[in-house]
Amino acid sequence: MTAPSAKVIAEIDDLLEADGSRLGDVYRLTNEGLDPEAIAARLGVRTSAFVHNYRQIARCLREGTVPPARSFRKDVARIALKQSRAEGLSSDARRHLVGLSEEAKQALEVAKSLRQQVDDSLRQRIGELLARIIAESDVSPDDYQWVAGSDVVLDALWTFAHLSHTSATTRTLIAAARADLTLEAAIQAWAADLPIPDVTTASARGRLEFWESR
Repeated sequence: MTAPSAKVIAEIDDLLEADGSRLGDVYRLTNEGLDPEAIAARLGVRTSAFVHNYRQIARCLREGTVPPARSFRKDVARIALKQSRAEGLSSDARRHLVGLSEEAKQALEVAKSLRQQVDDSLRQRIGELLARIIAESDVSPDDYQWVAGSDVVLDALWTFAHLSHTSATTRTLIAAARADLTLEAAIQAWAADLPIPDVTTASARGRLEFWESR
């Protein structure tokens, strides 16, 4: 998106200055020179994390940039569209805000699409792993089934890897010298080409190493 003109930025600054929400509060107090902790204290909030959030949203509105974090894109799309309806805005400022809202929405849809592709791939791979376990061992992988059946498989893998107890399927496969068929081993292999968080692969690796050393 093309960077806004100085005139458009000035109009957006006026909108933020007049905003009656927490976004406006943070914007005004930031302009007074207060740091995040002081802003939180002034507003009666225990933690200051929200200050960074609202500062980023204000920055996106002023610069016309879509935030990298998916969680902020929805907020930027919503707030930009709301601000575009303010009375007295020039056509350039209104066009800037509407365009930003649309770009943020499109980026959000792309992120959803990519996430769905990852989930579809994981679901297929887990299905293939279950078939291998059944074909190559005497183990019934019943307690792996819920991962493949989850609405969001990537999140389910995270949960699986961080469970305080090790699944019976994993323990049985390790005892049968088939650690290569465990879901923990698969998580590490799949991380090579899928965006599985490092913390998930590390947890899976640590669990295998623990049980294999016993």
